[in-house]
Amino acid sequence: MKLNAIGHEVARGGYVAAMMMAASVFRDKPLPLPLLRFGRSLAPFDNALTPRKAVSVLEPRLIDDSGMRRAFEGKTFDEWSLDHEAINRLRQRFLQIGPDSVLEFGSGVSTVVFSYLLRERFADDAPRLVSVEQSADFAGRTETLLARSGSRKAVQFEFPGMADYEFEGETVSSYNLSDEVLGRVFSAIRPSLIFIDGPFGAGPVRAPVLPRILPYLTWPATVILDDALRDNEMRILEAWSALPGVSVKGISLIRKGLAELTVTPPPRL
Repeated sequence: MKLNAIGHEVARGGYVAAMMMAASVFRDKPLPLPLLRFGRSLAPFDNALTPRKAVSVLEPRLIDDSGMRRAFEGKTFDEWSLDHEAINRLRQRFLQIGPDSVLEFGSGVSTVVFSYLLRERFADDAPRLVSVEQSADFAGRTETLLARSGSRKAVQFEFPGMADYEFEGETVSSYNLSDEVLGRVFSAIRPSLIFIDGPFGAGPVRAPVLPRILPYLTWPATVILDDALRDNEMRILEAWSALPGVSVKGISLIRKGLAELTVTPPPRL
């Protein structure tokens, strides 16, 4: 028998509360994928692990870095943008990893964050961040934020268009990551940090991204996937975990989930 609407809300609240308790045990560490997979398997509704209510909205005053904070002050953001907690986590991981360059899929708040951090590290405007974007209009809005932070020159935008791919028996539309496009991207940078927050669209549209870039990556590399608690992204993580040299560290309960993966040289056959 199906749960009624109230039952769904009670059950969803229970699952989310359980995940929060698990998060308190793991603290700053990502929750293991098997634990999340088990919790998800018990839920009879879509996107059971995502927040019941609207996710938090970016509050610049809560950003740890004062210089970065100023880049966002006076701007209005919605729930689709990264919030201050996600920004602080990305900054933390950047400082721990110390990448020479960053590759991101989907521009926006993350573009300002990474370009700022790269400029702070190298004290120049060299384009060490490549941002792959599907919408020139959205990139234009990102450029407005970059101009305010003074880091526009530190970013190289790529607009590869979209292409159809097959993923687990269904056709999905994702970035057209042809060999030509990827050759251009990886001749400009050799990123050890990759952030995937696009493209936007229905279904598992991000699934083709990691398999396409995997042969071009420099080892070791860290990959962070946003919205990782959504059902489609959970499916994607399961598929990516089977790729050679790829391991899923887990998902942090920030917004709709930040998953972290590591890419190391695959074992010799």
